[in-house]
Amino acid sequence: MRISLLDCTLRDGGYIVDWTFGSNTIINIYSRLKASGVDIIELGYLRAKDAFSPDRTSIPTVSDIARVYDTDMSGGPMKVAMIDLGVCGIENICDQKDSVIDGIRLTFKKPRLEEAMEFAGSLKEKGYKLFLQPVSITDYTDEEYIHMIKRVNTLSPFAVSIVDTYGLMYQKEVFRYFRLLDKYLVPTAKIGYHPHNSFQIAYANAMEIMQYPTERGVIIDATVNGMGKDSGNACTELIAYFLNENMGSDYDVSYLEDIIATELNPIKERATWGYSFIGFISASNRCRTEYTKWLLGKKQLSMKAINDILSRIDPDKRTTAFHLDHIEKLYREYSMVDVNDEEDMAQLKAELAGRSILLLAPGSSIAANEDSIRRYVDEVSPIVISANHIPQSIRADYVFISNNLRYGRMLHGLRKCRQPVGGAKPARVIITSNIMPEEDAADHRISYPRLTEDEAVEGNSMLLLLTLLKQLGITSAAVAGFDGFTADESGNYFDSYLRFDTDTHSGGENESIARAVKRIGVALDFLTPSLYKEFL
Repeated sequence: MRISLLDCTLRDGGYIVDWTFGSNTIINIYSRLKASGVDIIELGYLRAKDAFSPDRTSIPTVSDIARVYDTDMSGGPMKVAMIDLGVCGIENICDQKDSVIDGIRLTFKKPRLEEAMEFAGSLKEKGYKLFLQPVSITDYTDEEYIHMIKRVNTLSPFAVSIVDTYGLMYQKEVFRYFRLLDKYLVPTAKIGYHPHNSFQIAYANAMEIMQYPTERGVIIDATVNGMGKDSGNACTELIAYFLNENMGSDYDVSYLEDIIATELNPIKERATWGYSFIGFISASNRCRTEYTKWLLGKKQLSMKAINDILSRIDPDKRTTAFHLDHIEKLYREYSMVDVNDEEDMAQLKAELAGRSILLLAPGSSIAANEDSIRRYVDEVSPIVISANHIPQSIRADYVFISNNLRYGRMLHGLRKCRQPVGGAKPARVIITSNIMPEEDAADHRISYPRLTEDEAVEGNSMLLLLTLLKQLGITSAAVAGFDGFTADESGNYFDSYLRFDTDTHSGGENESIARAVKRIGVALDFLTPSLYKEFL
């Protein structure tokens, strides 16, 4: 078995910099890859929609490749480019004899097999070595995969790759696809392996593939320093070192190290790749990263909830494409869990009837006006209800929580505040039904759908709390800490612990929140400064 090392830094690594490496960096990476002795260099993407630039490795035509790589391209490793089926027409591809590249790697998804075969046939007619890259390999059943192999055999490809697009596969799965290729692929074709590193096992899997007993040639894809989107790829320098130590290869790893030290480290100062939490969550749920990013962006969900929603994605929609309407539907179905809250509503109504109410939002004005808020509490003796936080200096009678993520973060504090302290009555915890309560950490569970008939209130704890009060027959309340949002979100909360890294605000939502307050119809007496007041 002969192992070939294919470096795709200039293509797969391009996701990090939008393929805008800069001309000098492109030439330096190419020259050092060539000097290192890697067997195949992927020079970039062929994408007709992109304008030509000498600084980019997303290139509109095959002829333009020579213009980007304005250097001696003769000799050395095999040179290839990649095309995603449908993004570069055959009219943009000159004959191989007029090109600086030897082969083209064509990616395609399972439903487009026949279209891919027709296009691949045209590439072969033009003289190119044909690399076929069926992406999202985990979407194939064994029967579908065997059918695909037999179909591509009619073109006698140079290589067919196992493409673990989302880094989902452990060794057992990789070997399953490898055995099928080894058994059914035409004897002259090589087997490629293109791993992604979501589970941090791309290198481990590649090592096993490189030692697998087969008479075929095997091509291992990698990028220098693992450069690639999200969790990145297997590392070229590690594969090369392994092959030198164990398989009798003679790659000059120092040139690969030079690429890291001189070209990639400066990029890594402003862009990151490597282990990715989002990549791990997505891979463990066998879905695209866009789904995980979208759910995290809601800023409402615990990881238990996110994993639950991801597990419900239709199998046909997990990796084929990002279906926004589908994940929105699943999120709403998960959030809109209903409960019978008649008893809770009746009890709260009886307890709050005829009492003054003070609402404590988590704005930074709480700390700045603590003394005046305390005086109000001493003079009026209101029932104090806090929203999505546990106030430390002013004891709340009720803590209202509508955010799954904050509920999980507050569990220890919730259990403490539900215990009597110094003769004071314990606080009562009110949660909405989109939150699954932990044992001994909630007293009342209120229907989330009943509070969100006005969709504008979703995700805002104070608007949800005001809606609850209105439904309990309360028409007015004092409020503190309901400050409004500023573009400098660091000052939006009295305690930085309450702020999540994902919290960003432009300040533009203040007017829409104020309009929602008007619609709800609970008159507010502001005890602290608020940006909402000018709109009320």
